[in-house]
Amino acid sequence: MTWENECRLAAFKYIAELEQFNDVITGTILNARFTFRGRTINLKGQSGIWKPKDFKYPISITSRNNGIYQDAIDRDGIITYSYRGTNPNHSDNRALRDAYEDQIPLILFNEVRESHYQATWPIVIF
Repeated sequence: MTWENECRLAAFKYIAELEQFNDVITGTILNARFTFRGRTINLKGQSGIWKPKDFKYPISITSRNNGIYQDAIDRDGIITYSYRGTNPNHSDNRALRDAYEDQIPLILFNEVRESHYQATWPIVIF
């Protein structure tokens, strides 16, 4: 297993531990960063599609309440998530397609109120 995959699994465990105390995670906690094998990894970035430095694939996607995109979760739990901007070849969008092609699990941070998120993981793109 690659370092990135091990880190991804450790991040899922970290999110699960955070949610033991509250099912809503503040942006402050998410920005405090997660540490894996001595390296700090931000699990959520400023852009909706977040790929940490040196990662091949995104680790998370974020849907914001008052964002400019029409993200949604339907009754069956199917998530509709928009590409970044209008360029399908933007590096974030390409990385998301790579995650789809290789069926890499991600974390969805869904903003439930300003700077407060519910996490869903693992999600895969289909």
